[in-house]
Amino acid sequence: MIPTTSASSAPSWARAMRRYNDWLLFDMGGGQRPCRLASVINLQKAGSFPVLAFMIWFYSERTGAGTSTAAWLYLAMHGTYGLTWLMKDLLFPDPNWQRPATILSCIVGAIGLASYWLAGWLLISGTARFPTYPVAPGAVFCLCASLCMFGCSVMLAADARSTPRCGCGAVSSPPACSSGCVTPIISARSSCTAAWPCWHGTGSPRW
Repeated sequence: MIPTTSASSAPSWARAMRRYNDWLLFDMGGGQRPCRLASVINLQKAGSFPVLAFMIWFYSERTGAGTSTAAWLYLAMHGTYGLTWLMKDLLFPDPNWQRPATILSCIVGAIGLASYWLAGWLLISGTARFPTYPVAPGAVFCLCASLCMFGCSVMLAADARSTPRCGCGAVSSPPACSSGCVTPIISARSSCTAAWPCWHGTGSPRW
């Protein structure tokens, strides 16, 4: 069983931050709630690869940084991370992002998420120069790729473990399995969508 902490047992400052966070991400301005915050997040994640690829194309003849190894590596890491996020959201969506958000919260969220592309623009446009390290550039690239892959793995493992399991009903967007589970976890034996396993409270996967 995964240990849980009730909201009432959290310190007062943490509860205050949670209320502000909920207001900023879901309730700002009030009024209509046209979409889930997850949709705003997924749009940015899906856009990372094409947006960064467009930057490389746009700056390819304007600056050498546009087609540098660092630019291509950044595209590969950040773009693939976005695709990994989309896969994760399809297989075991985080229930924290499934709530409908107000129009103003969606706009604020979209602007905040778009700022993630700023680092890519600084690198690809040549505005920020690749720093000089006391090791070979290839070693820096190797470390960056390794950290990115490890970080994606940790993200998938953490979200898979924290996603509500069978019978809780906390996540209703994915299809239910034959046992009534509403939280599918992808099978290691098959990528076919017909092979949705069900995770039971005993801690053993049911394939």
